[in-house]
Amino acid sequence: MRTLRLVLSPRSPHGWYLRNSCTTQYAADYGWDNFLRSHKRILSLLRFWQELGVTVEVRDEGGYWDTQSEDGLRDVLNQYHRLIAMFAGASKDAVEAVGSGLRVDSPIFERPDFERLEHEGWQELKQRLSPPEGGAGERE
Repeated sequence: MRTLRLVLSPRSPHGWYLRNSCTTQYAADYGWDNFLRSHKRILSLLRFWQELGVTVEVRDEGGYWDTQSEDGLRDVLNQYHRLIAMFAGASKDAVEAVGSGLRVDSPIFERPDFERLEHEGWQELKQRLSPPEGGAGERE
């Protein structure tokens, strides 16, 4: 189980502030419904504090805080899964290639769809790195 850590810190000249950080992505290891429920609970806690008059600053990479779009949140979550699978797979392959005896381990390797996610991650990266048609490198 992941923990939400809250830290009460002195902050000059504004007095005290509450700082936290939480990652809900790994709740998806137990399914979309678990992830969505976890993500919404964290945000509802932040909304509650906001209603009490606390200034709340949220960086929700999935965009749900601002849009309430479950489809958009799912898209970002899947993008992160692909990115992590690609990076973890590349790291593991590189470590094994040098024969250092070191080992790369990640929960993403346990996913039954790891190979597909890794492949899709590489495809997405190639697409992002390719120059757009009619873009840089072509002269008129």
